[in-house]
Amino acid sequence: MRCIIPGVALLWCVRALPGLLIAVLVTGATARAATAGPQARAAAINVVAAAHGSSLLGLMVKHDALPDEQEGAEAGGLAAPNGAPAYGGRSAVVLDLRTGRELLRDAIPTDTVQFWMALCPAGRLAAIVTGRRWLTDEGSWSEHRLHTWDLSRHQQLFWRTPAPFLGGHGVVRVGDMKWSRQGDHLAFTIVGSPCFVPSTSGLYVMKPDGSSGFRELPVKLHEDNWAWSPTEDVIYALEYAPYAGFRVCRVTLDGEAPKAIWRPQGEPAKAFRETWLPSPGVSPDGRWLIVQTEELDWQENTALGVAALQAVRTDGSGSVPLGSWTPVPQQHQPRGEEGRMYHRARVQVAWSSDGSTLYALVSTDEKSSQLYCWKPGEWLSAATGPELPFPSAVLAGLPGSSEMLVWPFPEPKSTERHGALTVNADGRTRLIPSAAEAQSFVKENQFATVDDAGHLITIAGKRGDQSVRALDLRTGKSTHVYP
Repeated sequence: MRCIIPGVALLWCVRALPGLLIAVLVTGATARAATAGPQARAAAINVVAAAHGSSLLGLMVKHDALPDEQEGAEAGGLAAPNGAPAYGGRSAVVLDLRTGRELLRDAIPTDTVQFWMALCPAGRLAAIVTGRRWLTDEGSWSEHRLHTWDLSRHQQLFWRTPAPFLGGHGVVRVGDMKWSRQGDHLAFTIVGSPCFVPSTSGLYVMKPDGSSGFRELPVKLHEDNWAWSPTEDVIYALEYAPYAGFRVCRVTLDGEAPKAIWRPQGEPAKAFRETWLPSPGVSPDGRWLIVQTEELDWQENTALGVAALQAVRTDGSGSVPLGSWTPVPQQHQPRGEEGRMYHRARVQVAWSSDGSTLYALVSTDEKSSQLYCWKPGEWLSAATGPELPFPSAVLAGLPGSSEMLVWPFPEPKSTERHGALTVNADGRTRLIPSAAEAQSFVKENQFATVDDAGHLITIAGKRGDQSVRALDLRTGKSTHVYP
Protein backbone atom coordinates (compact mmCIF):
# COMPACT_ATOMS: atom_id res chain seq x y z
CA MET A 1 0.00 0.00 0.00
CA ARG A 2 1.03 3.53 -0.52
CA CYS A 3 0.04 6.43 1.71
CA ILE A 4 0.08 10.05 0.66
CA ILE A 5 -0.48 12.44 3.55
CA PRO A 6 -0.66 16.13 2.67
CA GLY A 7 -1.57 17.11 6.22
CA VAL A 8 -3.51 14.07 7.34
CA ALA A 9 -5.40 12.74 4.31
CA LEU A 10 -4.74 9.13 3.30
CA LEU A 11 -4.73 7.66 -0.22
CA TRP A 12 -4.71 3.87 -0.60
CA CYS A 13 -3.35 2.53 -3.86
CA VAL A 14 -4.87 -0.94 -4.35
CA ARG A 15 -2.48 -2.18 -7.00
CA ALA A 16 0.36 -1.74 -4.78
CA LEU A 17 -1.48 -3.48 -1.98
CA PRO A 18 0.23 -5.87 0.44
CA GLY A 19 3.77 -6.92 -0.01
CA LEU A 20 4.28 -4.16 1.17
CA LEU A 21 6.01 -0.85 0.28
CA ILE A 22 4.70 2.47 1.55
CA ALA A 23 5.14 5.99 0.26
CA VAL A 24 4.05 8.91 2.41
CA LEU A 25 4.02 12.61 1.71
CA VAL A 26 4.33 14.30 5.08
CA THR A 27 5.73 17.44 6.60
CA GLY A 28 9.22 16.30 7.69
CA ALA A 29 11.60 13.51 9.06
CA THR A 30 14.64 12.76 11.18
CA ALA A 31 15.69 9.24 12.19
CA ARG A 32 16.52 7.93 15.65
CA ALA A 33 16.42 4.50 17.24
CA ALA A 34 14.10 3.99 20.21
CA THR A 35 13.70 1.25 22.77
CA ALA A 36 10.73 1.97 24.99
CA GLY A 37 10.70 5.80 24.94
CA PRO A 38 7.92 7.96 26.43
CA GLN A 39 4.56 7.23 24.89
CA ALA A 40 1.92 9.93 25.08
CA ARG A 41 -1.66 9.50 23.93
CA ALA A 42 -1.77 9.04 20.15
CA ALA A 43 -4.00 11.59 18.48
CA ALA A 44 -3.72 9.97 15.04
CA ILE A 45 -2.16 6.77 13.70
CA ASN A 46 -1.63 5.79 10.05
CA VAL A 47 -0.07 2.56 8.80
CA VAL A 48 2.93 3.24 6.55
CA ALA A 49 4.63 -0.18 6.28
CA ALA A 50 3.43 -3.72 6.93
CA ALA A 51 4.17 -7.28 5.90
CA HIS A 52 1.37 -9.72 6.64
CA GLY A 53 2.43 -12.52 8.96
CA SER A 54 5.14 -10.39 10.59
CA SER A 55 5.59 -8.96 14.08
CA LEU A 56 6.72 -5.58 12.64
CA LEU A 57 4.46 -2.67 11.79
CA GLY A 58 5.41 0.79 10.51
CA LEU A 59 3.24 3.67 11.72
CA MET A 60 2.94 7.42 11.29
CA VAL A 61 1.94 8.71 14.73
CA LYS A 62 0.86 12.16 15.88
CA HIS A 63 1.20 12.39 19.65
CA ASP A 64 -0.29 15.03 21.90
CA ALA A 65 3.22 15.75 23.19
CA LEU A 66 6.55 13.99 23.18
CA PRO A 67 9.42 15.88 24.85
CA ASP A 68 12.14 14.22 22.79
CA GLU A 69 10.51 15.23 19.51
CA GLN A 70 11.94 18.70 20.12
CA GLU A 71 15.51 17.44 20.41
CA GLY A 72 18.11 17.75 17.67
CA ALA A 73 18.70 15.13 14.99
CA GLU A 74 21.43 12.82 16.27
CA ALA A 75 21.17 10.60 13.18
CA GLY A 76 21.23 13.42 10.67
CA GLY A 77 17.79 14.59 9.63
CA LEU A 78 17.04 17.07 6.87
CA ALA A 79 17.61 20.63 7.97
CA ALA A 80 15.04 23.38 7.77
CA PRO A 81 15.85 26.42 5.60
CA ASN A 82 17.53 28.14 8.56
CA GLY A 83 19.75 25.09 9.13
CA ALA A 84 17.98 23.77 12.25
CA PRO A 85 15.42 20.93 12.13
CA ALA A 86 11.87 22.08 12.77
CA TYR A 87 9.48 19.38 13.92
CA GLY A 88 5.81 19.12 13.06
CA GLY A 89 4.64 16.91 15.93
CA ARG A 90 4.64 13.63 13.95
CA SER A 91 6.81 10.55 14.28
CA ALA A 92 7.38 7.48 12.15
CA VAL A 93 7.43 4.43 14.41
CA VAL A 94 8.43 0.80 13.86
CA LEU A 95 6.40 -1.22 16.34
CA ASP A 96 7.05 -4.69 17.75
CA LEU A 97 3.55 -6.18 17.83
CA ARG A 98 4.58 -8.89 20.29
CA THR A 99 5.54 -6.44 23.01
CA GLY A 100 4.03 -3.12 21.93
CA ARG A 101 7.48 -1.50 22.16
CA GLU A 102 8.91 1.01 19.71
CA LEU A 103 11.94 -0.39 17.89
CA LEU A 104 12.50 2.84 15.99
CA ARG A 105 11.09 6.35 16.07
CA ASP A 106 11.49 8.97 13.33
CA ALA A 107 10.78 12.55 14.36
CA ILE A 108 9.42 14.36 11.32
CA PRO A 109 10.92 17.78 10.44
CA THR A 110 8.54 20.11 8.71
CA ASP A 111 10.54 20.58 5.49
CA THR A 112 10.38 16.91 4.49
CA VAL A 113 7.80 16.30 1.76
CA GLN A 114 8.38 12.60 1.07
CA PHE A 115 8.82 9.58 3.31
CA TRP A 116 9.11 5.89 2.37
CA MET A 117 9.60 2.90 4.64
CA ALA A 118 10.27 -0.79 3.95
CA LEU A 119 10.51 -3.50 6.62
CA CYS A 120 12.33 -6.85 6.54
CA PRO A 121 10.89 -9.26 9.14
CA ALA A 122 13.57 -11.93 8.60
CA GLY A 123 16.50 -9.68 9.43
CA ARG A 124 14.46 -7.22 11.53
CA LEU A 125 15.67 -4.41 9.27
CA ALA A 126 14.12 -1.11 8.26
CA ALA A 127 14.86 1.15 5.29
CA ILE A 128 13.67 4.75 5.25
CA VAL A 129 13.89 7.36 2.51
CA THR A 130 13.33 11.01 3.36
CA GLY A 131 13.06 13.71 0.73
CA ARG A 132 12.74 17.43 0.29
CA ARG A 133 11.78 19.36 -2.83
CA TRP A 134 12.10 22.97 -3.81
CA LEU A 135 11.63 25.30 -6.77
CA THR A 136 14.39 27.40 -8.33
CA ASP A 137 14.67 29.61 -11.40
CA GLU A 138 16.00 26.54 -13.24
CA GLY A 139 13.08 24.29 -12.32
CA SER A 140 12.04 21.84 -9.64
CA TRP A 141 14.69 19.87 -7.72
CA SER A 142 14.60 17.15 -5.10
CA GLU A 143 16.97 15.62 -2.58
CA HIS A 144 16.56 12.23 -0.95
CA ARG A 145 18.45 10.45 1.79
CA LEU A 146 18.44 6.77 2.59
CA HIS A 147 18.57 5.36 6.12
CA THR A 148 18.88 1.66 6.98
CA TRP A 149 18.50 0.28 10.50
CA ASP A 150 19.18 -2.95 12.38
CA LEU A 151 16.11 -3.00 14.61
CA SER A 152 17.32 -5.87 16.79
CA ARG A 153 20.38 -3.84 17.86
CA HIS A 154 18.79 -0.38 17.55
CA GLN A 155 21.70 0.55 15.27
CA GLN A 156 21.81 2.70 12.16
CA LEU A 157 23.67 0.92 9.36
CA PHE A 158 23.65 3.50 6.58
CA TRP A 159 22.73 7.14 6.09
CA ARG A 160 23.50 9.42 3.17
CA THR A 161 22.33 10.52 -0.28
CA PRO A 162 23.19 7.63 -2.65
CA ALA A 163 24.54 8.50 -6.08
CA PRO A 164 21.49 7.02 -7.91
CA PHE A 165 19.34 9.61 -6.10
CA LEU A 166 21.21 12.42 -7.88
CA GLY A 167 19.46 12.12 -11.22
CA GLY A 168 19.27 14.78 -13.89
CA HIS A 169 15.46 14.93 -13.91
CA GLY A 170 13.65 17.97 -12.67
CA VAL A 171 11.78 15.80 -10.17
CA VAL A 172 13.27 12.50 -9.01
CA ARG A 173 11.84 10.20 -6.36
CA VAL A 174 12.26 6.69 -5.08
CA GLY A 175 9.61 4.29 -6.31
CA ASP A 176 9.14 0.81 -4.84
CA MET A 177 11.66 -0.23 -2.19
CA LYS A 178 11.80 -3.87 -1.04
CA TRP A 179 14.05 -6.16 0.98
CA SER A 180 15.15 -9.58 -0.24
CA ARG A 181 13.89 -12.65 1.63
CA GLN A 182 16.60 -12.65 4.37
CA GLY A 183 17.47 -8.95 4.21
CA ASP A 184 20.80 -9.50 2.45
CA HIS A 185 19.89 -6.91 -0.20
CA LEU A 186 17.70 -3.86 -0.56
CA ALA A 187 16.34 -3.03 -4.03
CA PHE A 188 14.68 0.18 -5.11
CA THR A 189 13.60 1.99 -8.26
CA ILE A 190 14.35 5.57 -9.24
CA VAL A 191 11.42 7.35 -10.89
CA GLY A 192 12.02 10.49 -12.91
CA SER A 193 9.09 12.77 -13.72
CA PRO A 194 10.00 15.27 -16.43
CA CYS A 195 6.88 17.29 -17.24
CA PHE A 196 5.24 15.34 -14.40
CA VAL A 197 4.85 12.21 -16.53
CA PRO A 198 6.12 9.27 -14.40
CA SER A 199 8.71 6.99 -15.96
CA THR A 200 10.90 4.40 -14.28
CA SER A 201 14.59 4.95 -14.98
CA GLY A 202 16.24 2.02 -13.22
CA LEU A 203 16.29 -0.76 -10.62
CA TYR A 204 19.14 -0.68 -8.09
CA VAL A 205 20.35 -3.08 -5.41
CA MET A 206 22.57 -2.59 -2.35
CA LYS A 207 23.60 -4.34 0.87
CA PRO A 208 22.02 -3.07 4.13
CA ASP A 209 25.15 -1.16 5.17
CA GLY A 210 25.90 0.13 1.66
CA SER A 211 29.29 -1.63 1.61
CA SER A 212 28.73 -3.04 -1.88
CA GLY A 213 27.79 0.31 -3.38
CA PHE A 214 24.72 0.72 -5.58
CA ARG A 215 24.42 -1.50 -8.63
CA GLU A 216 21.92 -0.88 -11.40
CA LEU A 217 20.46 -4.16 -12.62
CA PRO A 218 20.29 -4.73 -16.42
CA VAL A 219 16.52 -4.55 -16.74
CA LYS A 220 14.20 -2.02 -18.40
CA LEU A 221 11.33 -1.88 -15.97
CA HIS A 222 7.76 -1.12 -16.93
CA GLU A 223 6.79 1.24 -14.11
CA ASP A 224 7.19 -0.47 -10.69
CA ASN A 225 6.35 -4.00 -11.77
CA TRP A 226 8.91 -6.21 -10.00
CA ALA A 227 9.13 -8.57 -7.03
CA TRP A 228 11.70 -10.55 -5.07
CA SER A 229 11.47 -14.32 -5.02
CA PRO A 230 10.54 -15.56 -1.51
CA THR A 231 12.93 -18.53 -1.83
CA GLU A 232 16.10 -17.09 -3.44
CA ASP A 233 17.78 -13.77 -4.15
CA VAL A 234 16.24 -13.38 -7.60
CA ILE A 235 14.00 -10.62 -8.92
CA TYR A 236 11.09 -11.08 -11.34
CA ALA A 237 10.60 -7.95 -13.42
CA LEU A 238 8.21 -6.83 -16.15
CA GLU A 239 10.02 -5.24 -19.08
CA TYR A 240 8.58 -3.23 -21.94
CA ALA A 241 10.26 -2.18 -25.17
CA PRO A 242 8.71 -0.35 -28.15
CA TYR A 243 7.76 -2.74 -30.98
CA ALA A 244 8.77 -5.71 -28.80
CA GLY A 245 6.01 -5.49 -26.20
CA PHE A 246 6.00 -6.91 -22.70
CA ARG A 247 7.95 -9.76 -21.18
CA VAL A 248 8.53 -11.07 -17.65
CA CYS A 249 12.19 -11.68 -16.82
CA ARG A 250 14.17 -13.49 -14.16
CA VAL A 251 16.92 -11.13 -12.97
CA THR A 252 19.88 -12.41 -10.96
CA LEU A 253 22.29 -10.26 -8.96
CA ASP A 254 25.46 -11.46 -10.72
CA GLY A 255 25.15 -9.08 -13.67
CA GLU A 256 23.95 -11.71 -16.15
CA ALA A 257 21.43 -10.67 -18.80
CA PRO A 258 17.78 -11.14 -17.72
CA LYS A 259 16.13 -14.38 -18.83
CA ALA A 260 12.63 -14.11 -20.29
CA ILE A 261 10.16 -16.56 -18.71
CA TRP A 262 6.87 -15.26 -20.19
CA ARG A 263 5.48 -13.17 -23.06
CA PRO A 264 1.83 -12.42 -23.80
CA GLN A 265 0.33 -14.30 -26.71
CA GLY A 266 -0.67 -12.50 -29.87
CA GLU A 267 0.71 -9.35 -31.43
CA PRO A 268 3.53 -8.14 -29.13
CA ALA A 269 3.14 -4.39 -29.55
CA LYS A 270 -0.65 -4.03 -29.22
CA ALA A 271 -1.28 -0.49 -28.02
CA PHE A 272 -4.46 -1.46 -26.20
CA ARG A 273 -2.93 -4.20 -24.07
CA GLU A 274 -1.70 -3.33 -20.57
CA THR A 275 0.29 -5.77 -18.45
CA TRP A 276 1.44 -5.71 -14.85
CA LEU A 277 2.51 -7.88 -11.93
CA PRO A 278 -0.06 -7.66 -9.13
CA SER A 279 1.31 -7.58 -5.61
CA PRO A 280 1.91 -9.97 -3.95
CA GLY A 281 2.03 -12.16 -7.03
CA VAL A 282 4.83 -14.69 -6.30
CA SER A 283 3.74 -17.87 -4.52
CA PRO A 284 5.39 -18.61 -1.13
CA ASP A 285 7.23 -21.59 -2.63
CA GLY A 286 8.61 -19.40 -5.46
CA ARG A 287 7.21 -21.64 -8.21
CA TRP A 288 4.40 -19.44 -9.55
CA LEU A 289 4.13 -15.82 -10.61
CA ILE A 290 0.80 -14.13 -11.33
CA VAL A 291 0.56 -11.80 -14.34
CA GLN A 292 -2.45 -9.61 -15.04
CA THR A 293 -3.33 -8.25 -18.48
CA GLU A 294 -6.02 -5.94 -19.76
CA GLU A 295 -7.29 -5.46 -23.30
CA LEU A 296 -9.87 -2.98 -24.53
CA ASP A 297 -13.08 -4.21 -26.11
CA TRP A 298 -14.86 -1.37 -27.91
CA GLN A 299 -18.66 -1.45 -27.96
CA GLU A 300 -19.99 1.64 -29.73
CA ASN A 301 -18.58 4.54 -27.66
CA THR A 302 -17.79 2.41 -24.62
CA ALA A 303 -14.40 0.80 -23.97
CA LEU A 304 -14.48 -2.25 -21.72
CA GLY A 305 -11.21 -3.18 -20.02
CA VAL A 306 -11.25 -6.99 -20.07
CA ALA A 307 -9.02 -8.27 -17.25
CA ALA A 308 -7.27 -11.65 -17.32
CA LEU A 309 -4.89 -13.58 -15.05
CA GLN A 310 -2.08 -15.94 -15.97
CA ALA A 311 -0.17 -18.24 -13.62
CA VAL A 312 3.43 -18.29 -14.91
CA ARG A 313 5.89 -21.00 -13.88
CA THR A 314 9.00 -19.21 -12.68
CA ASP A 315 11.28 -21.82 -14.25
CA GLY A 316 10.07 -20.63 -17.67
CA SER A 317 8.31 -23.89 -18.52
CA GLY A 318 4.98 -22.28 -19.39
CA SER A 319 1.88 -20.62 -18.01
CA VAL A 320 -1.76 -21.43 -17.29
CA PRO A 321 -4.69 -19.06 -17.99
CA LEU A 322 -6.79 -18.60 -14.84
CA GLY A 323 -9.71 -16.61 -16.22
CA SER A 324 -10.86 -13.36 -17.80
CA TRP A 325 -13.61 -10.93 -16.85
CA THR A 326 -15.52 -8.26 -18.77
CA PRO A 327 -16.87 -5.27 -16.80
CA VAL A 328 -20.56 -4.44 -16.72
CA PRO A 329 -21.09 -0.94 -18.25
CA GLN A 330 -22.55 1.48 -15.72
CA GLN A 331 -25.08 4.18 -16.51
CA HIS A 332 -23.11 7.44 -16.75
CA GLN A 333 -23.51 10.59 -18.75
CA PRO A 334 -21.10 10.55 -21.73
CA ARG A 335 -18.01 12.68 -21.26
CA GLY A 336 -14.85 13.46 -23.18
CA GLU A 337 -14.39 13.57 -26.91
CA GLU A 338 -17.12 11.82 -28.87
CA GLY A 339 -18.76 10.83 -25.56
CA ARG A 340 -16.50 7.81 -25.07
CA MET A 341 -16.60 5.99 -21.73
CA TYR A 342 -14.12 3.53 -20.20
CA HIS A 343 -14.97 0.75 -17.75
CA ARG A 344 -12.60 -1.85 -16.32
CA ALA A 345 -12.87 -5.04 -14.31
CA ARG A 346 -10.89 -4.82 -11.06
CA VAL A 347 -8.86 -7.78 -9.85
CA GLN A 348 -7.00 -8.21 -6.56
CA VAL A 349 -4.94 -11.31 -5.78
CA ALA A 350 -3.24 -12.83 -2.72
CA TRP A 351 -1.66 -16.16 -1.88
CA SER A 352 -2.52 -18.06 1.27
CA SER A 353 0.43 -18.14 3.66
CA ASP A 354 0.91 -21.90 3.18
CA GLY A 355 1.04 -21.46 -0.61
CA SER A 356 -1.78 -23.93 -1.24
CA THR A 357 -4.35 -21.47 -2.61
CA LEU A 358 -4.48 -18.34 -4.72
CA TYR A 359 -7.40 -15.99 -4.01
CA ALA A 360 -8.67 -13.46 -6.53
CA LEU A 361 -11.30 -10.85 -5.74
CA VAL A 362 -12.91 -9.72 -9.01
CA SER A 363 -15.36 -6.85 -9.43
CA THR A 364 -17.11 -6.24 -12.75
CA ASP A 365 -19.43 -3.53 -11.41
CA GLU A 366 -19.43 -0.90 -8.65
CA LYS A 367 -21.54 -2.79 -6.12
CA SER A 368 -20.21 -6.31 -5.59
CA SER A 369 -17.35 -8.72 -6.23
CA GLN A 370 -16.77 -12.44 -6.67
CA LEU A 371 -14.09 -14.29 -4.74
CA TYR A 372 -12.29 -17.04 -6.70
CA CYS A 373 -10.00 -19.69 -5.25
CA TRP A 374 -7.41 -21.67 -7.22
CA LYS A 375 -5.09 -24.41 -6.06
CA PRO A 376 -1.79 -25.12 -7.86
CA GLY A 377 -2.20 -28.40 -9.72
CA GLU A 378 -5.94 -27.84 -10.09
CA TRP A 379 -5.83 -24.73 -12.27
CA LEU A 380 -8.34 -25.95 -14.84
CA SER A 381 -10.97 -26.91 -12.24
CA ALA A 382 -10.92 -23.73 -10.21
CA ALA A 383 -13.33 -23.45 -7.28
CA THR A 384 -15.51 -20.35 -7.09
CA GLY A 385 -16.02 -18.68 -3.75
CA PRO A 386 -18.84 -16.46 -2.51
CA GLU A 387 -20.24 -13.25 -3.98
CA LEU A 388 -19.51 -10.33 -1.67
CA PRO A 389 -21.53 -7.09 -1.28
CA PHE A 390 -18.57 -4.72 -1.84
CA PRO A 391 -16.39 -4.04 -4.92
CA SER A 392 -12.92 -4.12 -3.33
CA ALA A 393 -11.17 -5.28 -0.18
CA VAL A 394 -7.84 -5.94 1.48
CA LEU A 395 -6.75 -9.60 1.24
CA ALA A 396 -4.38 -10.98 3.89
CA GLY A 397 -3.41 -14.61 4.39
CA LEU A 398 -3.70 -16.07 7.91
CA PRO A 399 -0.34 -17.54 9.05
CA GLY A 400 0.14 -21.28 8.60
CA SER A 401 -3.16 -21.94 6.87
CA SER A 402 -5.05 -21.69 3.59
CA GLU A 403 -7.54 -19.18 5.03
CA MET A 404 -7.76 -15.58 3.86
CA LEU A 405 -8.91 -12.47 5.68
CA VAL A 406 -11.12 -10.18 3.55
CA TRP A 407 -11.46 -6.63 4.86
CA PRO A 408 -13.88 -4.43 2.83
CA PHE A 409 -12.30 -1.28 1.50
CA PRO A 410 -14.51 1.86 1.62
CA GLU A 411 -15.29 3.31 -1.78
CA PRO A 412 -15.95 7.03 -2.30
CA LYS A 413 -19.45 6.27 -3.59
CA SER A 414 -20.33 3.57 -1.04
CA THR A 415 -23.34 4.26 1.15
CA GLU A 416 -23.06 1.16 3.32
CA ARG A 417 -20.23 -0.60 5.14
CA HIS A 418 -20.02 -4.36 5.55
CA GLY A 419 -18.30 -6.65 7.98
CA ALA A 420 -14.89 -8.25 7.53
CA LEU A 421 -14.73 -12.01 7.08
CA THR A 422 -12.46 -15.01 6.72
CA VAL A 423 -12.79 -17.48 3.86
CA ASN A 424 -11.21 -20.88 3.25
CA ALA A 425 -10.30 -22.63 0.01
CA ASP A 426 -13.73 -24.30 -0.13
CA GLY A 427 -15.49 -20.92 -0.15
CA ARG A 428 -16.84 -21.09 3.41
CA THR A 429 -16.92 -17.71 5.13
CA ARG A 430 -17.11 -16.46 8.73
CA LEU A 431 -17.88 -12.89 9.75
CA ILE A 432 -15.52 -11.09 12.14
CA PRO A 433 -16.08 -10.83 15.03
CA SER A 434 -19.71 -12.02 14.74
CA ALA A 435 -22.73 -11.46 12.54
CA ALA A 436 -24.28 -9.01 15.03
CA GLU A 437 -21.14 -6.91 15.46
CA ALA A 438 -19.35 -7.29 12.13
CA GLN A 439 -20.52 -4.07 10.50
CA SER A 440 -19.92 -1.90 13.58
CA PHE A 441 -16.48 -3.49 14.03
CA VAL A 442 -15.38 -2.38 10.55
CA LYS A 443 -16.80 1.10 11.12
CA GLU A 444 -14.86 1.53 14.37
CA ASN A 445 -11.55 0.02 13.19
CA GLN A 446 -9.08 0.49 10.36
CA PHE A 447 -7.26 -2.54 9.00
CA ALA A 448 -3.51 -2.60 9.70
CA THR A 449 -2.17 -6.15 9.21
CA VAL A 450 -2.31 -9.77 10.37
CA ASP A 451 0.62 -10.56 12.67
CA ASP A 452 2.68 -13.74 12.94
CA ALA A 453 0.43 -15.06 15.70
CA GLY A 454 -2.65 -14.80 13.49
CA HIS A 455 -4.09 -11.76 15.29
CA LEU A 456 -5.97 -9.12 13.32
CA ILE A 457 -4.22 -5.80 13.99
CA THR A 458 -6.37 -2.68 13.66
CA ILE A 459 -6.25 1.04 14.37
CA ALA A 460 -9.13 1.68 16.76
CA GLY A 461 -10.88 4.90 17.71
CA LYS A 462 -11.50 8.22 16.03
CA ARG A 463 -8.83 10.74 15.13
CA GLY A 464 -7.85 12.59 18.25
CA ASP A 465 -7.55 9.42 20.32
CA GLN A 466 -6.41 6.31 18.45
CA SER A 467 -4.64 3.09 19.45
CA VAL A 468 -3.37 -0.17 17.98
CA ARG A 469 -5.36 -3.23 19.01
CA ALA A 470 -5.04 -6.97 18.36
CA LEU A 471 -8.06 -9.26 17.85
CA ASP A 472 -7.64 -13.00 18.41
CA LEU A 473 -9.60 -14.50 15.49
CA ARG A 474 -10.14 -17.77 17.38
CA THR A 475 -11.49 -16.40 20.66
CA GLY A 476 -12.72 -12.94 19.59
CA LYS A 477 -10.73 -11.32 22.45
CA SER A 478 -9.38 -7.85 21.74
CA THR A 479 -6.29 -6.45 23.50
CA HIS A 480 -4.55 -3.07 23.53
CA VAL A 481 -1.09 -3.02 21.90
CA TYR A 482 0.05 0.62 21.53
CA PRO A 483 0.69 3.27 22.77
